[in-house]
Amino acid sequence: MISQIVGPVLRACALVGVGGLLVGCAGSSGGSTQSTSRASESARAAAAVTKAQALAYAHAVNLRGADVPGQASFGTAEREAPAPTRSEFEFASCFGGISPARAIVRSVSPQFEPPGTPARQAQFEESRVAVWPTPGLVAGNYAAYLSSRGRACFSRFLQASREQVNKQRGGHFEHGPPAMATVPIALSGVRHAFLRTRVVPLLRDGRVRIRIYHDVFTFIWGAAEIELEATGFSRPVPSATEKRLLLALLSRAKANQL
Repeated sequence: MISQIVGPVLRACALVGVGGLLVGCAGSSGGSTQSTSRASESARAAAAVTKAQALAYAHAVNLRGADVPGQASFGTAEREAPAPTRSEFEFASCFGGISPARAIVRSVSPQFEPPGTPARQAQFEESRVAVWPTPGLVAGNYAAYLSSRGRACFSRFLQASREQVNKQRGGHFEHGPPAMATVPIALSGVRHAFLRTRVVPLLRDGRVRIRIYHDVFTFIWGAAEIELEATGFSRPVPSATEKRLLLALLSRAKANQL
């Protein structure tokens, strides 16, 4: 179990210091960078963000086909996320976070995967951009989500979700207890960024058949919450791929204005 947790954490830290924009496994970046970031966040918060502006920003930031050459989009094109579910409201209430209904926009990129890959070796990447009314709301939500209360709520809801999935599968393949780790990462100019990684064993007849590696990178830029999700079956999505896509999202988040 320990090795299942340490592996993803070491992979996360291996991203750090590569390419110049990632500067270390830490809770935040240096003091002067934080001051600059606070000033820019305050400036961006000065005017109210309209839904049209939020949609344009999300479209400019989200992953697109050119970011993943050789891969195909799976399912629908970039889209607004569905209305928040009852479970999402309950989860936010559990950890003391913002009501998901307060988001101006929640946008999801297409899901990308290498074509022709066997199901046991499948890999998927997608991004999400949520725009909130103010940077302060996002920062407060971030702090609550990563608190001890937030971690407990996450574990509880994840367990409930796992039980529901296994019940729906009717005794076929089942999701076993996941190994999890949350790693704060430092991105240049970003005050809040972390990786939440899970390794989920897929069981049949009580035996592990494959493992699912699930990484979600999250960072905040102004009033925007930006996520990269990478999922690999049997083996994790390569760190080089995660790093490249994360840096692309970060670069576009900085280059575009809300």
